[in-house]
Amino acid sequence: MHFQCNKSPSLYQSWHCRLEHPHHETLKNVLNVYNIPLPNKNMFDFCNACYLGKAHRLPSYASNTNYIKPFELVFCDLWGPAPVASSCGYTYFLTCVDAFSLYTWIYPLKLKSHC
Repeated sequence: MHFQCNKSPSLYQSWHCRLEHPHHETLKNVLNVYNIPLPNKNMFDFCNACYLGKAHRLPSYASNTNYIKPFELVFCDLWGPAPVASSCGYTYFLTCVDAFSLYTWIYPLKLKSHC
């Protein structure tokens, strides 16, 4: 089989790229709402960007470690910036979870550097 790599993109590929690489069904629904006929998708309409962007992750398994006292392990996560600041001006949130007790702390932050 011979594939020609330097051909111009199909109409299907053009819509797929213009609409930020949606799934085939999503593309079909969006174009249908605006009464735009969906061009046929064929086996040559392969999107390299979508293929490369797929996350391939190995499974992670639950830990068998038993924590016997508080603060042996604390998980922290920083979230932000929020699209809208809180009434006090906070745009980031630091979350900490103790692995033993599962007690959770949430700290609002105005700047990421305040971590």
